[in-house]
Amino acid sequence: QNTQPWFLYGADLAGPGGEARRAAVLRRFYERDPGTGQYMNVGWPKYAKGILTEEEIRAVEHYDDTHFRWDVRRQRLVGQMV
Repeated sequence: QNTQPWFLYGADLAGPGGEARRAAVLRRFYERDPGTGQYMNVGWPKYAKGILTEEEIRAVEHYDDTHFRWDVRRQRLVGQMV
């Protein structure tokens, strides 16, 4: 899924400050509750809110729908195999 913090295509994380913002998303993604050890920000876009803008979140979701969804990828893969 493009919504995983190591992808996030569609969000402008290549420009100034992008590396720090991606690092912040990754930190939040892996953040654990000190008492239970459970992940605190499970599920998209919980770990990206407040770091990515709403527009960037929508862009990541659009890229995911357009390029990462299996029903879209499957057709491209089959076309390459045939």
